[in-house]
Amino acid sequence: MEWFLGVLPHVVIVIGLLGKLAVMIGAVLASDEFTEAVIRASAFTSGLLLHYGAQALGISITGAVLEAVRLYAPIRFGLVAVVVPSAIGVFLAWYTIRCLERSKNVATRVMILVGVWSIVQFADIYFKAIGTLTGVARHKALAPNLMFTLSISLYAIFRYDPTRSPDRD
Repeated sequence: MEWFLGVLPHVVIVIGLLGKLAVMIGAVLASDEFTEAVIRASAFTSGLLLHYGAQALGISITGAVLEAVRLYAPIRFGLVAVVVPSAIGVFLAWYTIRCLERSKNVATRVMILVGVWSIVQFADIYFKAIGTLTGVARHKALAPNLMFTLSISLYAIFRYDPTRSPDRD
């Protein structure tokens, strides 16, 4: 039973990553118009390139998270793992909802771009944490992705209403 409980979180995480990837691919393929499908595919690849381009420039969210977890720096960890990802998530959800009020195509592109970027970021942190961290530190390393995803989801759940007029807030 202990083995099962130890493996279960990893199975759920991998299935979640694959499921989110399938949703992003579905969003790219959902357009009936060729030009829109190409633009959505571009948003998909740009999500991948954002992560690897940032790493090439020396900007690594994964490195900052793993360093904060290893050093046991609570304030730094709180900023890197909770405050910044939550703020970015709320901003992106707000922006996406504003886009939805104007154009579903633009909003879908933004969701694909951010969705793919977050999948790659989450996978990078997850696999590096599995390889370098143990115990509680491994789970702490996943906190930024959790906070980012929760903040986007909760903001959208409580704020988006397609029947609401755009000029009301």
